[in-house]
Amino acid sequence: MPLQVDLKSRISIGELARRAGLRTSAIRYYESIGLLPTPARVSGRRTYDADALERLRRIRLAQDSGFDLDEIKLLE
Repeated sequence: MPLQVDLKSRISIGELARRAGLRTSAIRYYESIGLLPTPARVSGRRTYDADALERLRRIRLAQDSGFDLDEIKLLE
């Protein structure tokens, strides 16, 4: 059963970065290289759902395990 995305449950790039322990520039970079899908925008601002945080956690785990970003793209 697919998850329902509620606009109220979406978070900003700053909040996503805080929760993931990353800088917003890293999140934007991951988007630019295709590690994160392009997020929805509300009033021109990026908004993310819980899947983005989970994906960032998987990216961090892969990096901690020694994978580089090109290898992680193949895994995602």
